[in-house]
Amino acid sequence: MTTGSEKIVQYLNEAQATEAALVRTLQAHIAMTPRGDYRSLLERHLKETERHEERVGRRLNELGEDGRGVIEAGVGAVQSIVGQVAAVSKAPLDIVRGEGGEEKLLKNAKDECATEALEIATYEALGALARHVGDKKTADLADRIRSEEERMLEQLRAMLPTLTEAVAKAELVEPSYELSKTGAADAARQAVGTGRKAAEATRRAIVESARNGLEQVTHAARTALEQVTEAASRGEATVEATARAAVTGIQETGRQAESAVRQTADAAREGARETAEEAEKQVSGASRDGGEPWSGYDQQKVEEINQRLKTADPDLARQVRDYERRHKKRSMVIERARRQVS
Repeated sequence: MTTGSEKIVQYLNEAQATEAALVRTLQAHIAMTPRGDYRSLLERHLKETERHEERVGRRLNELGEDGRGVIEAGVGAVQSIVGQVAAVSKAPLDIVRGEGGEEKLLKNAKDECATEALEIATYEALGALARHVGDKKTADLADRIRSEEERMLEQLRAMLPTLTEAVAKAELVEPSYELSKTGAADAARQAVGTGRKAAEATRRAIVESARNGLEQVTHAARTALEQVTEAASRGEATVEATARAAVTGIQETGRQAESAVRQTADAAREGARETAEEAEKQVSGASRDGGEPWSGYDQQKVEEINQRLKTADPDLARQVRDYERRHKKRSMVIERARRQVS
């Protein structure tokens, strides 16, 4: 027979699995949502959901220290995995469903409302169970999270009329959905900005190193001149020896300065390269949830796609390359797109 503590652990695992699944769903929804009140709400919702998952996980760890059984732990792990797999498999469907961008957003918001209602019921049941078995700490946690979920549901429901009106206007007047303002597009722009900053940092590092090297050479030359002038009063042989030593010193300082500039430039270029690669990963990640590069792409043959790529700009070529890598994996198209990007 299951004890009260074991049942608490089971319900906490269910709650954590729901929160983990919602985190991934919200990330996908944010990527396809333009800037505005709705996306701001989703971003707040994501942070809140991540906090909920963390708090439930901490409570599970606390209960685990009291001897949570292997079976209960296994059940909890399975529930978490099932919830996460469901979210991952559902995210692409969220992106392609609906006639237009406005309708996709409305359907997403309706799903989010349904998920919030499920979470409210989950924490309501958890709180009632915890009070029944005398687990005040878990009951208080469930009540706090449930209250936050209820507030979020209210805010999501308040967005529905606006999102529905946007759908109606898109059908009857003019679409308002702008792909360039979505979370994915913003992430791509941020990645490009990071690459530019890295390039500017490289330039400044090289200039600064060169300036320092020039100052070293100038200082060495000034010191040598002072030594030669001083030696002039001690005789010609002394002057010649001092001058020779001074020239050798200047040359050595110059070589050291040149080496320092070269090392700084190499290090700065390497840093810029790594930053650019990271920016490329962010751009690819930002567009991961995108659909076909253009309408009817999946029905076209390799020859047709490569013909279109001949006149494609780098952004479109990059979309084709990333889409092929994720879905089709046709080497001829990937290579053609890669050359166009370059």
